[in-house]
Amino acid sequence: MIITNGEKRIRVAVVEDEEEQQALLLSMLSRYGKEHLCRIETVSYHSGDDFLEAGDRFDLILLDIQMPGTDGIATARKLRKTDAEAVLLFITNLAYKAADGYEVDAKGFLVKPVNYLQLERYLDKSILQLEKKQDRYLTISNSRTMHRYRFQEIAFIESMGHYVKIHRTDGSAQMELSPMWKLEEQMQEGPFFRVSNSCIVNLAHIESVEQQELKCIGKTIRISRARKKELMTALAKHLLGEEPGVH
Repeated sequence: MIITNGEKRIRVAVVEDEEEQQALLLSMLSRYGKEHLCRIETVSYHSGDDFLEAGDRFDLILLDIQMPGTDGIATARKLRKTDAEAVLLFITNLAYKAADGYEVDAKGFLVKPVNYLQLERYLDKSILQLEKKQDRYLTISNSRTMHRYRFQEIAFIESMGHYVKIHRTDGSAQMELSPMWKLEEQMQEGPFFRVSNSCIVNLAHIESVEQQELKCIGKTIRISRARKKELMTALAKHLLGEEPGVH
């Protein structure tokens, strides 16, 4: 999302194979832009395969779950390998499929037939989330160096005594001279959660939670038994657009 002179400009992809439903969503997005003084640029696709092949970047993606070829969930899984930042809204008439959205960090689910008030509510939350994501950094400095990490690129952070290890979403990692407690204040406004005494995880990049372990960018991380219930609550809040901060 780009904000210029107070005007918000948002790129939205509509991935929907039903012509009538696609036209309805495009009409609703146009209405939302006019009513909320927001410039919405839309591109529509008739399948997940067409969307993935285009390889374009969007702020927000409306993605039908049931489509010929690669379905919405599989499309989202492939998307998340290259884009962890786009806000995903699934379109479905299968309510039980909603649970599958957790692994791809879906913002919510629009149940067919989609009505304007339902879409408006989710767009409000999604745009708020996009605004919060802009230019947020974790800054680590000492007498010799200063490094900044965008919140979106941080997958998780490990504490190692006087050092921390910053794991990025691209799989790389960087050691920094700083105790964990010095970083926590900066992370209060972000989607972070302390899953144990030695690890803080970005909720946006959690792929699955099983028993006392979670997967984040393909790596297995142990969850403290005392933190499991709070983690699940924090994940639920994150999906609703709330940022719990580090607890």
